[in-house]
Amino acid sequence: MGSSSLADSLAKVREVAGLYAEEVDRDARFPDEAVEALRAEGLLVPQAAERDFSIADIVEICTELGQACASTAAIYAMHQVMLACTERLLPEPVWKKTLSTSAWRKQPLLASSTTDSGSGDLRSSKNAIVHENGLFSLEKWASVISYGEQADAILVTARVNEHAAASEQELVFVPSDRCTLERRGTWSGMGLRGTCSHNFMLRAHLPDQSAIKASFGPISSEVMVPRSHLYWSAVWFGIALDAAKKTRDHLKAKARKDAQGTASAYRRYGSLIASMQSVWAEIIAVTDYLERLPTPPAFKELTRMTILVNNLKTTVSTKCVEIIDECIACSGMAGYVTGNPTNLERHLRDIQSSRIMVSNDRIDDNSSVLLQAISPEFSFKRRYNLP
Repeated sequence: MGSSSLADSLAKVREVAGLYAEEVDRDARFPDEAVEALRAEGLLVPQAAERDFSIADIVEICTELGQACASTAAIYAMHQVMLACTERLLPEPVWKKTLSTSAWRKQPLLASSTTDSGSGDLRSSKNAIVHENGLFSLEKWASVISYGEQADAILVTARVNEHAAASEQELVFVPSDRCTLERRGTWSGMGLRGTCSHNFMLRAHLPDQSAIKASFGPISSEVMVPRSHLYWSAVWFGIALDAAKKTRDHLKAKARKDAQGTASAYRRYGSLIASMQSVWAEIIAVTDYLERLPTPPAFKELTRMTILVNNLKTTVSTKCVEIIDECIACSGMAGYVTGNPTNLERHLRDIQSSRIMVSNDRIDDNSSVLLQAISPEFSFKRRYNLP
C-alpha cells in the first residue's frame, strides 16, 4: 500500500462499504468489497503495513465504518480484538518477526470461536485439547463463528486437556488451512446480516510444536473483554451517528418549506444530539483510560477497568437504541417508510443486537459481583479513577 494518511484510507474504505451496504444487508452476504478495501489500505493488520495505530485510531475506524455499513464495522471490530489477542499470545520479539512474514503482510482476517453451542459463557469450555502422537487436535461445536468461512485464521478457546475443569482454558491460534468448518446452522439475524455468523462444528489438527496458544483467563480479562466492549461501542455509535445525520438532512429539507412545522422535531433532535454527546464523551474517556492502563494491570485496577468497560457497553448499547428510536420519531414517515434516502430501517435492525450480544443483564450481574470486591473511589486529581 502507499503512504496514505488514516483519513485518506478511511475515506476510500468508507466509500466502498457504503456502496455495497444495502446489498450486503439484503442478501446477508459477506462484505467482500469493503474487507478487500481494508486489506488494500493496510488497515486489517496495521503493524504489518508499518502503520502504528493506537486504540483511539481503531475506535475512529469502527465509528467511521459504522456510519457506512454496520456489518463491515462489526467484522472490523471483532477482527481487531482478535489481532490484539494474537499479539498477547506471542513474546514481543516473536510477534514483531511474525508481522514481517509474507503471510502477515497479506493482511489476514482473524475470527474467533469462544463460546460453545447452547452457551454464551466466554469463560467456560466443553471441548478439550487433545495431544496424541505429536499432534494437537480439538473439536468444537461453536454456537457462532462470525465470518468463519472467510477468515484466514480462527482463535479458539478450549479446555487445556480432557481432565481439566471447564474454566481451565487456553486460547489457540488456528490457521484456516489447519481446520475444517462444518456448518450446522445458517445465520439469519434481524441485523448485522453481513457478518455471516453461522453455527459450525470446528475440527482442528496441528503439530504440537507449531501450536500457538496461551492461558485464556488473562487474555480474556485484560484484552478481549475491554477491547470488545470499546470497539463494539464505537460501532454502535457510528450506526446512531449516521441515523442522526439522515434525520438532520430530512429536517433541514423540511424546514425550508415549513420552518414552524419542524420546531417540535428540532427540539427532539436537540435532545438526541445531547444524548449522543454524552455517549461519545464516555467512549473517549474509556479509550483514554485503556491507553494509559499498565500491562498487566494490578488486580484492583483490573477490577475497576472491568466495571468501567462493562458499564460502557451497557450504557452505549441502551442509549444508541434510544437515539435511533428518537431519530425515527423526528423523521416521521420519512424515516419509517422504506425506499426513502432518509429511511432508518437498517439502522434500527442493526442496533438491536447491541443489548443482547452479550446480554446486558449478564454483564450487569457480573459487574454487581465485582463491585463487592472494591470500595467506591472518585478522584479529580487522577483522571478516570472509577468506582
